[in-house]
Order: sequence, then C-alpha cells, then structure tokens
Amino acid sequence: GEAAVIGVPDEKWGEVGKIFLVLKPDSALSAGEVLDHCADKLATFKVPKSVELIEVLPRNASGKILKRVFELYEYCCTYAKSKNKEIIYYGHDF
Repeated sequence: GEAAVIGVPDEKWGEVGKIFLVLKPDSALSAGEVLDHCADKLATFKVPKSVELIEVLPRNASGKILKRVFELYEYCCTYAKSKNKEIIYYGHDF
C-alpha cells in the first residue's frame, strides 16, 4: 500500500499526525492495526493519532502526492463539525 501523513489540529498538542492510507487490494488491515504498528516502531510523540483508509492518493502530473488536498479536506471537516454540519462525500476526481 501507500500512505501520506499530514498534521491536523489538536486541542492538547496543537497538531498531531493523521495517516491517509491506501491498502493493497487483498489486504484486510484495520486502522487500529496500523496505529498499533506505529506505536511499536515509533517514539510516542511521533505516533499519528488517526488513520483514514482511502482508495487512491491524489498526485500531480509528475507523481508527487498532493498533501494540500488532504489539508483542505481536514479543514473542511473541522469547519463543518464546528457548525454541527455533516460533510456529504460524493467521491473524488484525483
């Protein structure tokens, strides 16, 4: 699989990591298993606090992962939650 990690706002720490993970087609890995693996391999302060399983990583024409797409997504979700609104997801055009 493939992954991208971004920083997301956190009330206690200011910012924490969030993993966006694309699983291999035959994988049955859960978000909890990913976080457990990170906890075993990384220093405590480096362990991301959440995992979101996605179908594809957004990339530009040269193949670079577009982390700004994830940052914008997180900003929209945070704003919606602050207004007690729900984000309706219709898919993506990455």
